[in-house]
Amino acid sequence: MTAGSLLPTLSNVCVILVEPIHAGNIGAVARAMKNYGVKDLRLVNPRNHLSEEAMKLAQHSEELLHNAQLFTSLKDALVNVHWSVGTTARKRSHHIPTYVPRDIATQSAGFDKDHRIGLVFGREDNGLYNEELNLCRVISTIPTYSDHSSINLAQSVTIHLYEIFQARLTANPAYYWDYASPEEVEILFSRIERVLVAVGFEPRKTLDDFMIGVKRVLNRTPLEDRDVRIWHMVFKEIETYIRQMGNGRG
Repeated sequence: MTAGSLLPTLSNVCVILVEPIHAGNIGAVARAMKNYGVKDLRLVNPRNHLSEEAMKLAQHSEELLHNAQLFTSLKDALVNVHWSVGTTARKRSHHIPTYVPRDIATQSAGFDKDHRIGLVFGREDNGLYNEELNLCRVISTIPTYSDHSSINLAQSVTIHLYEIFQARLTANPAYYWDYASPEEVEILFSRIERVLVAVGFEPRKTLDDFMIGVKRVLNRTPLEDRDVRIWHMVFKEIETYIRQMGNGRG
């Protein structure tokens, strides 16, 4: 067995950059990814990711730039991602569970190679928009000493990948979790929303805003297949009761 085979694999991790502005940052991100064995780079509306500057900063990681998948929206880039982590440097009034990179790394250690983790990074000047953060399951914020909390894009990627690599280097999970697919989780959320409408639920603000809170509660830890099935059983009984009431059998 070689020394390299003893190292943890991050083959189920992808890095998603949303509208990166500077080509050099994209190249530096590719270099950081190669440091930790991550090959899945996804770019949303990038600028000049194959430019000379990007290639120069990639430094022996140019193949990641050539093989990067290109998308026109974050929603499309998150296809087949089971657990998406949005990153932000700013405190925001959102409902999404927020952690530091080390917590994210610890949680991710239970994912097997078939369950993909997406680390989502925003624009160098404005970060991720709120509607983009709402597409993510959890949020990660890097703590800093001063009020100047903005960290270079490539540095942020490096910190997150290092923490995940380190967590897997020392972790020995008893078993891997059988996480539900993103599609299965979204089907569950849609069912919850339909039931709320059917019972005439009136939220304090809007139903969309209330559903963000519901997702916050259920996304504190990734849902397994059996968790989703249990929730479907609960809401199936509620739907049955609603039909019975409508037929005068209540």
